[in-house]
Amino acid sequence: MRAALLLFLVAVPQEKKSHDIPFELNNHIILVKAEINGKADLLFIFDTGASETVITPETAKALGIKGTPAGGGMEAGKADVVKLGDAAVKNIQVVIWDPPQAQPLKQVGVNYAGILGYSFISEWLVTLDYKKKIIRLAPHDEATPSKEAIVLGAKFDGTKVVEIEKGSKAEKAGLKKDDDVYKVNGLSVDKASEIAKIAEIAKAGDELKLSVNRGKEKKEVKVVK
Repeated sequence: MRAALLLFLVAVPQEKKSHDIPFELNNHIILVKAEINGKADLLFIFDTGASETVITPETAKALGIKGTPAGGGMEAGKADVVKLGDAAVKNIQVVIWDPPQAQPLKQVGVNYAGILGYSFISEWLVTLDYKKKIIRLAPHDEATPSKEAIVLGAKFDGTKVVEIEKGSKAEKAGLKKDDDVYKVNGLSVDKASEIAKIAEIAKAGDELKLSVNRGKEKKEVKVVK
């Protein structure tokens, strides 16, 4: 669901830590409880595809948010602060509108207050866990992945092995310190997190084929998870 209006945004994240936010699913639509301008427990659609944050006219009236005409039946307004749990963003431009795409929710008794879209979501690195029904919001600077990883007993700095744990699966397979891995199971890798991710999704007993540069030689090391 996208609001067609493009607005100039000045949004400021308030917290510098990760936040886990519970959500509900209704017909595959993510619903969260947000707080706007101090009013808590407002039910919002969490939509990574929405170009703006939208609040319904009823919600705007209840919060005392006034808008100016912006065309297409929409108005432009501003929220002082939007919060999901303890994750807060201040000074967000909002679209005051009741999008017809969301009307089916009201027909099944879901009284939503609006849509959390780009102007809020873009301030965070977002991870969705559908099984646990948790949204993790992390500041971008905190969420930068480490260039180091430990995989089956081998410690990587980037793609280079810097340490091997004695007796580990990596040591038993013949991986050595200073080996530089450039492929795992035929997939090119250029960072430790990519090596770790491939290993993570492998099942116990699966074989990981590591293509490595060892000095001037190319080797293949097979590590069983």
